Amino acid sequence: MDEQQKSKANFTFYPNPVKQKLNLDANVPLESVVIYSLKGCKLRELNPQEKSWCLPEEKGVYMIRMRTGEGKIISKKVVKR
Repeated sequence: MDEQQKSKANFTFYPNPVKQKLNLDANVPLESVVIYSLKGCKLRELNPQEKSWCLPEEKGVYMIRMRTGEGKIISKKVVKR
């Protein structure tokens, strides 16, 4: 398994699709968590110390971008219903 695959394996998002709150289990510390639209617009910066977040009210597909304490960036697509 290469480094990128190892990093992705350290994160679990649930539920996906999400109705209210998105939960995250991470095995590494996070420096930042940001929600983007699929067009690349930054919508909201989240507290990286939290374990669950409310997504924007609008239904749709969002990208969650996380920066780890090691400087790695992981992106995950999330569907809001």
